[in-house]
Amino acid sequence: MDELRGWFGDKVATWDRLRVYRIEHALPILTSETSSQSGQLVGDGVFVCGDYLEDPSINGALVSGRKAAESVLTRRGGQHT
Repeated sequence: MDELRGWFGDKVATWDRLRVYRIEHALPILTSETSSQSGQLVGDGVFVCGDYLEDPSINGALVSGRKAAESVLTRRGGQHT
């Protein structure tokens, strides 16, 4: 509740917790092998990306997507920053 209080203020003290779900193995396992694959060409114009290749998070998905996009641009001879 402390984290929620930081977001929503003291009104969270009146909230009731309905349920808590603990999901084991909810995130992909990150290995050094998969973490080096973002943006790699794996087929005819097919590049890989996804959070499971960086870190299991929204940020990991964005980083991986950017690496794939940069790989596409590099392969096509385009400029990127």
